[in-house]
Amino acid sequence: MLLAEGACSGPEPVPNLRPSDAPDFVIVAASGHCFGISCPEYNREYLAADGTVQAIIDLIEARGRSAGYAAFSDSLHDWENTSTGEVLAYGWLSMLAFLDFVRTEWIADFDNPTRVIVLGHSHGTVWAHLALMVLELEGAPVPVDVLVDLDGVSIGWEDDLETGFVGDTWASELIAYTERTGTSWPFEVWDAADSFFVPGVSELQDVEEIVPNSVLANLEVWSSDGIGSIGLRDAQPNWRRDGTMTNVFREQSVENHGDTAQPWSDAMRWVVDSIDAAYEW
Repeated sequence: MLLAEGACSGPEPVPNLRPSDAPDFVIVAASGHCFGISCPEYNREYLAADGTVQAIIDLIEARGRSAGYAAFSDSLHDWENTSTGEVLAYGWLSMLAFLDFVRTEWIADFDNPTRVIVLGHSHGTVWAHLALMVLELEGAPVPVDVLVDLDGVSIGWEDDLETGFVGDTWASELIAYTERTGTSWPFEVWDAADSFFVPGVSELQDVEEIVPNSVLANLEVWSSDGIGSIGLRDAQPNWRRDGTMTNVFREQSVENHGDTAQPWSDAMRWVVDSIDAAYEW
């Protein structure tokens, strides 16, 4: 039945707005393995601590929007000060929980959901891709506007001969955690390298090369093989799960593995400029 001209159609719908404390944007940052004398007994978080996250926040705030962030280290569990209980670095399990919180509390079905940008470097890209893939395949995907991969590598995921025994032990720790807790994952999360089949690609791909469907755009930085790269560099293209490279953009940096994650780097300048161009603000 059509309403007659001029007839009252009822009150205006009430906007379904996100909570007032939810920012316009949230940056989820995942740091990689820590090398050198500045490293404590655990892999410290450095993307926020060194100002790299702030470079993106500065852009967002310059465009008149609010931004928050959560930063995670190259770790399965949180690292705590056993004397005080203070969390020194948050791990992957906390990242999973935070992403799910953002999905349910800041995104949900709101008319103005919080926008998500994920930033990872080195092993951090592995943790970030793992988290997004787990949530997506469990049926609870987190919509991500931009996924930034700064020289993502799974080399050294395990402490072995290939890395001169200076890597991590994440495969064995993930297996032990899974067996201890009885957690059911949608895929074998401990197999970071050579673990995903991509249509049209002959070799199995690392998880950090797989861009989840929940991601609108992927910015991938490759470093140079120069001094400071310590043999680590991304040399594999990223793929969508269907074998395409839709909205996957790559930048070949002249900087080494570590420097691509610095806030002053050309790599981060490209990332910030690309994020700026992605929005109408």
